[in-house]
Amino acid sequence: MKPAAFYARVSTSPQLEKFGPQVQREAAQRYAARLGLDIVQTYEDAITGTAARREALDRLLTEAVRYQAVIISSVDRLARRVPIAYGVLGELAEAGLELHSADMGLIDLDDESSSMQFGIRSLFADVDHRRISKRLEASRVSKVQGGSPVQRLNGYGWRQGVRDEAEAAWVVYMYQQIIHVGARMLVADLTARGVRTRHGAAWGESRLRSLLQNPTYKGQYQYGRRSGGRGRVKAVCQVEALVSPELWAAAQDAMSRRSLNTGRRGGRSDVYPLQGRLTCAECGRAIGGNTTIKANRPYHYYGCADRCNAERTCTHRKLYPAASVHAFVRGILEEARENPASLAELVQRPAPAAPDLATMHAAIDRKLSRLEAAYDAGAYTAPEYAERRAALKREREALSVLEAPTAQAPADLAAVQAAVGHALSCADLLDVAEALNLRGVLGSGGELTLSLNPL
Repeated sequence: MKPAAFYARVSTSPQLEKFGPQVQREAAQRYAARLGLDIVQTYEDAITGTAARREALDRLLTEAVRYQAVIISSVDRLARRVPIAYGVLGELAEAGLELHSADMGLIDLDDESSSMQFGIRSLFADVDHRRISKRLEASRVSKVQGGSPVQRLNGYGWRQGVRDEAEAAWVVYMYQQIIHVGARMLVADLTARGVRTRHGAAWGESRLRSLLQNPTYKGQYQYGRRSGGRGRVKAVCQVEALVSPELWAAAQDAMSRRSLNTGRRGGRSDVYPLQGRLTCAECGRAIGGNTTIKANRPYHYYGCADRCNAERTCTHRKLYPAASVHAFVRGILEEARENPASLAELVQRPAPAAPDLATMHAAIDRKLSRLEAAYDAGAYTAPEYAERRAALKREREALSVLEAPTAQAPADLAAVQAAVGHALSCADLLDVAEALNLRGVLGSGGELTLSLNPL
């Protein structure tokens, strides 16, 4: 009997799917029994028939040498677009595989009758898919026009149609902050505060802007609108708002003004030039910027990022007015420019710590032990096990070439003093901090210890 693979595809939308995997499998098994084909492996994709690339199909093509034939239940399981159907058929032929369809037999493009039948069935599958898609699209538009979203809201701030209070609070915070700061620095602020996306990833500028530009948050659900505002809006309905229409409009206006004024740096770096340069003396976390709005006026502070974490393990709760911190930093730098002794305290460079080779070796030993256990449990084949074990051994050998870092040479105080003087001639503290590579540690009593290393 010829060894054969069975390929099944179901649509990602249950509404579009007529033939589930079990129905397809039974049709293929009956066909294989009649023709003496032995189905030794099944490959299943859950993806629309309009997609050319599919994980299981790609795996089948990679493992094509194991089979002589591929069986599908019907031509529309191969694809629902004519060009894609012919493309997949060509790939299977190039891999040396026969293609059998349970509803039409061997598909041979060199045979005029078979080729014509394949083309007709592919065309019918294409037309049928477009007809069903139009009907579903019309029903979705009708549903939205009737006042209900196509699916329950499940974006950040909602969970299966229900408002998530914790996420909704951060949504309001994002909208409030973007009025006064740029997206880049708002992302840095969220990162410093430990705010993550629902899936645990750090917020990025693109994802943040997509959220802030989404009218669903002001209570206007737009069907047809895609991420970033792309797509044609086909229907609109009202949903529960997470922010007021006024706040949403103010956020759009602020982002629009910043995008038009590309010649200015703008953003949170102008408000908090020490953002990312200060750490908390108690917990070691970043000191972030915090903007509060009172009587429509923004007030800017620095504070430990742990203040907004759920566990709040750090007791450093105090907020420090940004203007006072900036003035204090400039005062320290002014003193250092005039006093070599003060300057020397800022540029002390302790010798770098030697790498902890014992800890590194122990980590590799643990990886090797887990690898051995996984291999014994059958998780890896012998070649895979050998390859991973060799990689870990190479990693261990690489540790032998690590050397303890040498202490840095004493700073040239005269050169540093000149650099400080030149930096202080800048009106912008952000430029000063960047030029001097300024770093600082902020204590719970408000004491600030600075260090610098001019670039």
